[in-house]
Amino acid sequence: MSVRRRHDDRKSAQHLLETEPEREEKVEKDTSLLKPSHWTLIAIFYLALIFGASYLHKCLPHPKDPNRDETQFSEKRAVKVLRELSDFGWKPAGSYNCEELTRTRILQELQAILHENRDVESLRFEIDTQYASGCFHIPVHDIEPMNICYRNVSNVIARLGKGAKKDQIAVLLNCHYDSWPTSNAGSDDLSSCALMLELIRLFSKNPHLLHHDVIFLFNGAEESSLLAAHGFITQHSWRHEIRAFINLEASGSGGRELLFQAGPANQWLLNSYLDAAVHPHCSVIGQEVFQSGVVPGDTDFRIFRDHGRVPGLDLAFVQNGYWWHTEFDTAERITSGSLQRAGENVFATLSHLLRSPYLEKPAEYADRKTVFFDFLGLFVAVYPLTLSHLINTVFMLTVLSLTVHRMYTRTRLYLLAIRDYILTILTMAAIIKAMTFMSLFTYGALRWYTRHWLALVAYGLPCVWAGLSVQGLLCARLAPKRRAEYGSALELIHLTLLSVVLLIFTYYDIASGFLFALLSIPAIKSLVVHFGAWPSEF
Repeated sequence: MSVRRRHDDRKSAQHLLETEPEREEKVEKDTSLLKPSHWTLIAIFYLALIFGASYLHKCLPHPKDPNRDETQFSEKRAVKVLRELSDFGWKPAGSYNCEELTRTRILQELQAILHENRDVESLRFEIDTQYASGCFHIPVHDIEPMNICYRNVSNVIARLGKGAKKDQIAVLLNCHYDSWPTSNAGSDDLSSCALMLELIRLFSKNPHLLHHDVIFLFNGAEESSLLAAHGFITQHSWRHEIRAFINLEASGSGGRELLFQAGPANQWLLNSYLDAAVHPHCSVIGQEVFQSGVVPGDTDFRIFRDHGRVPGLDLAFVQNGYWWHTEFDTAERITSGSLQRAGENVFATLSHLLRSPYLEKPAEYADRKTVFFDFLGLFVAVYPLTLSHLINTVFMLTVLSLTVHRMYTRTRLYLLAIRDYILTILTMAAIIKAMTFMSLFTYGALRWYTRHWLALVAYGLPCVWAGLSVQGLLCARLAPKRRAEYGSALELIHLTLLSVVLLIFTYYDIASGFLFALLSIPAIKSLVVHFGAWPSEF
């Protein structure tokens, strides 16, 4: 008993000998929010997220051979004709390579498939060619609106159906076999044409899947301002039966194809992709960015939508975009498995779409706008835009009411936090701008485009370092007991900024605002903490 009392007396004496600065330092250590173990967990979490997302992004199915029943898509068979078409060289619209070599080879392949399946019962297989001339107006294309006139642009069309009589309802698939003037068009867009040829083989062997007709359009003038698609959708006799379309494009050399446009509206059309796609990859962000005109380009989707008044889906390869529209866009550079993945998705989606009851009256289901995006390709989230607006509104009202209350009760502290927040943002922006100029003088512009991790090193790390350094210096000026409250004020100001952005997106009916709503998810904890502190303040 005496030994224990002596030990307690020694601890109390040691506490009395502590100086005031030592006590403050101890308090500062005790009130720190993040311990080294916390930083370790955060680092592990973000590393797992980065490497996991990278793996899932590059994970592609293995190319398959044709099976005995001819019921599965085969990249190994499709890539043979793809390489042959790519080897014809540059093929701008109207050139010998485009009109004679490429177009003729596609016609030969269609004739071979027709001959191979001539004994298949109940299969109706028609092949047609078209040379179209005309004029049309594009409201916004590349830089400014324009009027375009064209003459004798070429199309190759195949139509598959079940039964001897032509169906009055059809779904259109579109690709283009012309190229950018200095490109072999291996990915853009001969990969899509090879995919469509393989689909024709599959449907020819399985006519029972053709609940409605399918029209396959191989158009010969897309790169020269979408001419051939306009010629088909405004002049060809088959255009009147089309109720929906799938446009196949590429702005990269393989990888996961992205569904970046759907509609307009017609939720049933998007649902066909979401329900049937084996490997879904889609985002409403791509749709709104592309349709806003920020991206200086367009696809045949615009022509079918505006001049044909037909709803559709727009899919494109987006990986390795640094080869797009260059002499390096050859079949050999397309990532193995890309065609297999896209083929399985399109085959499943088209088969599902042909069974859709909405094809008969698509206009009756064209009044709903949705938010859609996939999570790392694992699953797809889709919900009405009205629900998104409701979520945004609740979050905005909650944050803004809390901000007004806190500004009223802690005016001086929150004005200080607003000043420091703005200073931090400006510093981070200045660092990014400085790194941009530095990269131009060291290793050239857009070097990170071929090695994406360079963007993290060149821009991400300096930006984070600048933000943490500025916040650390500003926070060090405060007394230790005020730092926690100061951190809460900064967090609330950040949430207020997100609320303002959400307000703008909600006001203009921009579905991409869901991204800022997702960024606000960590705020739930903060809002609970903030509201939990309210009663003590009254």
